[in-house]
Amino acid sequence: MYYLGKGVKQDYIKAFNYFQLAAEQGEITSQYILGMMFYQDEGIEQSYDKAMHYYYLATEQRNADAQYQLGLIYHNGIDTAQDFAQAIKYYQLAADQGDSSTQYNLGNMYENGNGNGVVQDYAKAVEY
Repeated sequence: MYYLGKGVKQDYIKAFNYFQLAAEQGEITSQYILGMMFYQDEGIEQSYDKAMHYYYLATEQRNADAQYQLGLIYHNGIDTAQDFAQAIKYYQLAADQGDSSTQYNLGNMYENGNGNGVVQDYAKAVEY
């Protein structure tokens, strides 16, 4: 409610504190949202390292959104070395859960091949 400002005045700091308490108890959505807050500089200082930490926690619990975000980070080399193998790993995890954005990215990677860490494969591109 504090994060969205629903029924209360929007307060990212209070939201962050509650999300952090829940994340420490293993609550998957809170882990993902904390990752987004750190990634997007929402009410707290931007930190890609902390964003990735929370994304990893959510990924371990099969959160497709966190898997997609990790794929993007590695695919684009955002504050880390560009690593297409890691990008494909996390994209594949999310794609296997039906995440359409990730399936689209994988399709593009297979369509273009070579320079992005996969062998060009039009059949796989069409599949995704």
